[in-house]
Amino acid sequence: MNFLHTIYNDGSVIKDFNCTFIALIPKVKASTSLQDYRPISLVGSLYKVLAKVLANRLKNVMDSVIGPAQMAFVKDRQIVDSFVIAEEVIHTWRKSGRGGLLVKLDFEKAYDSVEHDFVLESLERMGFGMRWCNWIKWCISSPSLSVLVNGGPTKQFSMDIGLCQGDPLSPFLFNIAVEVLSSMLDKAKHMDLLKGAVFGNGEVHIADDTVQRIVVPYPPFLDLSFYVDGSARGNPGEAGIGGILRDLRGRILCLFSFYVGVLDAFSAEVMAIHRACQLISGKSSVAWRAITIFSDSKSAVDCILGSDFGNVQLVNFVYDIRQFLNSSDGFDIKFMSRSANSSADCLAKAGSLGRGDRLEWGNV
Repeated sequence: MNFLHTIYNDGSVIKDFNCTFIALIPKVKASTSLQDYRPISLVGSLYKVLAKVLANRLKNVMDSVIGPAQMAFVKDRQIVDSFVIAEEVIHTWRKSGRGGLLVKLDFEKAYDSVEHDFVLESLERMGFGMRWCNWIKWCISSPSLSVLVNGGPTKQFSMDIGLCQGDPLSPFLFNIAVEVLSSMLDKAKHMDLLKGAVFGNGEVHIADDTVQRIVVPYPPFLDLSFYVDGSARGNPGEAGIGGILRDLRGRILCLFSFYVGVLDAFSAEVMAIHRACQLISGKSSVAWRAITIFSDSKSAVDCILGSDFGNVQLVNFVYDIRQFLNSSDGFDIKFMSRSANSSADCLAKAGSLGRGDRLEWGNV
């Protein structure tokens, strides 16, 4: 712990503490292009202790310096809320016949283009002290990087811009950089240069690059629609399931997002349908005449409505779904296009990240 005391009292750090290796982790099997790999920074143990200490202190004040528009990496906020809100705005606009402009900003490569001086100036304007800013300056500008190629490091080089993925501080510093853009949008709104979508009790700035025509089957009176989806980051890969239950007016009665382990996409789709059946059967207070579960997996729907059981591991799930289908009047399972199932898809993808399960019921 002596080096932490030295940093705190003197502000001096040995440069070798911040040597970082960049490893390329394949995203998929049989990777063939650079886009199939994810660069991960392997930082030294001593530096990681320092970065973790600073990150834990920064985490405690993020809620006070980051506005409500940002959901990621802020305590008591969930990024899945952004997906649901965006989909709800689109749903509301389409139902009311109103139009609007939606813009998507792709932050996939943004970590590599964040300017260090911009981060430091943002920290200063947010009220962080000079000592803190100097610590952050050393953390983001002093790394000496080396790429691991065939298990061996290349020649070291320095980093003038960008944040290291794998550094405990990086997510919070990226939030701070993005907060400047969020503040500019808020200022434009107050100057009547932009107008946010009126949704619920406030205004929300939503982002998306394309809005395609979405056709959803219109349910009869007292009928409910349960839209479900499964997602796997690989085949097999880390998998999640998600679903959203709506009434005739489009109101959300229930939504769920769960991590289900390492599965293929087909198994995740079947498990999403199974979870919807469990939730329906366990909620006697839901008033309905008929419920239709919509899935964008034709193979999963055909398996359940057919005679065989598909994958041996899914026998119990398929059997339970068929039992529920046969014992419940007004219950049905149908296939729908993927473009009409974006809300459930977002919830399933959020579940596959394994950042915490979620189940919420509305006023039912």
